[in-house]
Amino acid sequence: MPGSEIEAFIEELEDLINEAKSPISGGGSKKIIDSTAAYEILDDIKNSLPDEFQKARRIIHERDEILNSAETEAQHIVQDAKSHALMLASEQEVVRMAHNEAEEVRREAEKDARDIRYWAENSAEDTFGKLATEMQQMIDRINSMLEQVNYCRSLLSGSFENDGAMPDNQDERGYDRM
Repeated sequence: MPGSEIEAFIEELEDLINEAKSPISGGGSKKIIDSTAAYEILDDIKNSLPDEFQKARRIIHERDEILNSAETEAQHIVQDAKSHALMLASEQEVVRMAHNEAEEVRREAEKDARDIRYWAENSAEDTFGKLATEMQQMIDRINSMLEQVNYCRSLLSGSFENDGAMPDNQDERGYDRM
């Protein structure tokens, strides 16, 4: 199942945060975590992302193969129909019927090719949509976790004042400004 490995890493990071101890003076929502362990989990998440990209590339490749196969099959069917029509050219009526049959086979083959292309494109679009949604959810979770890690880091470094204001060298997410 796509993303299950990343989900496991995210759960591991959540467990790390949930199991972390609260500082003596900091309230119930503040935690002290092992930043090395948190960064290791984040590295695992980053290393897992290329698998999702590989899956997307494979889907595109499979779609292209299906489209090429359908077009080749349609060309063979049309070519076979034309060959068949030429062999029946002895009489005008037979020739006319063969042309009509070849045209019908060509139309059917083109319709089949369009249907296969439509199915493949919709399938790829659905898969990419789902992948984009899952990746956005992962990014949102990672950003949230990074905010928590930076908040904890700022607590550990003592950079917050008693009133909870952000330090001048950090943005609203707790990242150091360049």
